[in-house]
Amino acid sequence: MKEKIDSFKMKTCATGDAEIREYLFQHKKVYSFNNGCIVLDGSIKIFGADCAYLGYIGGSANNVFINSEHFKTAKFLRVVWKDTLKN
Repeated sequence: MKEKIDSFKMKTCATGDAEIREYLFQHKKVYSFNNGCIVLDGSIKIFGADCAYLGYIGGSANNVFINSEHFKTAKFLRVVWKDTLKN
């Protein structure tokens, strides 16, 4: 996961909105990757601690389910990283 986080930091849009959050979801730690860019679909990717892609939330489809469970059941644990740069 550390390598994925380090790679993500290098690829974000320096808007000050990019961040990685850690949650407990379905009894496992998962991570949300919000790149902070204003993109067409605006989705946030969700990955397991093993870096497996689990799906996305938000976006143009306004998806809220990961593994057939509403992501609102996820317990927020912490902000792992936040882009502090502002344009």
